[in-house]
Amino acid sequence: MPSKTMETRDMQKKESAQQMEVRMSTLRERGLSDQQIAKDPKIKQIKAKLKQIKKAVASIQAKDDLEKKLEERKQQRIADEAAKKAAALATDKKIRKKAVEEPAPAGKKKGAAKAPAKPGAKPDAKKKK
Repeated sequence: MPSKTMETRDMQKKESAQQMEVRMSTLRERGLSDQQIAKDPKIKQIKAKLKQIKKAVASIQAKDDLEKKLEERKQQRIADEAAKKAAALATDKKIRKKAVEEPAPAGKKKGAAKAPAKPGAKPDAKKKK
């Protein structure tokens, strides 16, 4: 299973670059030209490996960036919900204050007579114990 951490990929990249330098220096010592060195199968293999590592690093970075964006969106959404709750709570408090400050609407007074009963309705009888 391939590594998904940047540290490991960076280490692999350094090792491959070092192998390439070693191989190129040995080929130069043998007296090969740059064109011949570019055709060397080991150099091609190392270049392909470096290319693969670069793609993996780019993929890891893209994934990390996406995770950061998603985390920022999540934090923003949580902050928005908290702000909405606070605003709703503040408006509820204002409504409560207005209700307390305004006098109660004139309605029935205590001890006022009840409305007459409907015809045919049974009168409330007190239960005996």
